[in-house]
Amino acid sequence: MWNSPAELRSKVKASLFALLAGFSLFLPFSKYELWFTMPVGMFLLLLRKEGYIWLLAGLAFFFLSLECASIPMVKYAGLNPVVAYSLVFFLAFFLSLLQFYFPVRLFKNRDVLLILAFCGIEILRSYFPYGGFPWLISGIVLSYVPVAKYSLYYLTVYGASLVLWFFVLALLGRRFKYALILVLFPFALGTVQLLKLNREYGRGKELYIAVVQTAVPQDVKLNWQSFEKYTPEILAMVKGAVERGAKVILLPETALPLFFDLEDPTIQELYQLSQKSAIVFGIVDLRNSKNKVEPYNSVYLFYKGKVENYDKVRLMPVGEYVPFPFGFLKDLVPAISGLDYQPGKELKPLEVDGVKMATPVCFEIAYWDLVKRLSRDAKLIAVLTNDGWFDDSQCASQHFRWAVVRALENGLPVLWVNNSGYSAYIDHMGNVVKQLPYSKRSILFVHVRIKD
Repeated sequence: MWNSPAELRSKVKASLFALLAGFSLFLPFSKYELWFTMPVGMFLLLLRKEGYIWLLAGLAFFFLSLECASIPMVKYAGLNPVVAYSLVFFLAFFLSLLQFYFPVRLFKNRDVLLILAFCGIEILRSYFPYGGFPWLISGIVLSYVPVAKYSLYYLTVYGASLVLWFFVLALLGRRFKYALILVLFPFALGTVQLLKLNREYGRGKELYIAVVQTAVPQDVKLNWQSFEKYTPEILAMVKGAVERGAKVILLPETALPLFFDLEDPTIQELYQLSQKSAIVFGIVDLRNSKNKVEPYNSVYLFYKGKVENYDKVRLMPVGEYVPFPFGFLKDLVPAISGLDYQPGKELKPLEVDGVKMATPVCFEIAYWDLVKRLSRDAKLIAVLTNDGWFDDSQCASQHFRWAVVRALENGLPVLWVNNSGYSAYIDHMGNVVKQLPYSKRSILFVHVRIKD
């Protein structure tokens, strides 16, 4: 393996260096959200452009960031922890090969092409394969920087990645003039957007909205007989919100232990309550098509006799359908057996008294283009989700951060409607105005300012 102790020491030092770089990249995506360590990790990588170091750094970054994905595998899919962590490891290894190793191997001596390749792969892996993995994008750290964060409206999180990497490269090369320009650029764009937001929302109006955090434990949600015991309390919460005069009442993804059926007594009760307040809720909708049953992960709106719905368009691989050629997993893991969900066919906002509301479901919030198109004519975004699968882990906090990013990218308020928490109101400037504690069954009442 190594010809001398000196070579061994050199390899150990290189490994520790790589782990430090990977750990620095991970900290912004941890629950501590130490965003300022991202440039440190980038600086270390650009300092030593070696395939082994980049591969190990990427492996540490992805594995530490995604180890929380083992929670649903162990707790709800019944996998052995060793198997679950092994699956996360192989995913992290694949991503590190793609995102870190290949760019540095191809463009080790061409810094500009190296950065373009790295950021290009961030975009590529966000869409391919199987709908992609738009997660852990380095540009997300810009959402923490005052004033500069508003530049995401123009740059998007992917453009922010480019700016950040080139800034670090300029510092490393002691090109301080270019580094200063790359710092001032997002601040200038952010100032322009800030002035625009102040004009648009200075003459806006407010909607009184209730966000119902149902806080049904995930193991209960998987057993509908147990889940049904929570239905009276959930209906009571909706009634309470109606009585308090909420204009719109939002419930999370798969909020009730039933399939959509207008004849169902629970659905009928919500329909009657919607004569006073608009009620938006997530539910599984079974539809017959060509003599077979097709399930959809749907959002329904009831309001004064009107019924509208949005079907989730971007489905989660394995979680909501098993892609080819992995159908055999249904036999190995009973938790994912059964019917595959069907993707929705149309990106359309729901509407309450002329106010259009985009309702991306769960993982859809991570897709920049989907949220942009869905909210094109909308005045606000309501994300219906259920992070009970991941407990109070960094996976849940990473998911929530996308809501902040999408508020900044679209200049719109976002309601985070989560079964488990933390349900929240994020204003059009990306500020978390109000938030419920994790796993507390409660209602968040907020006055949401929207554009006129």
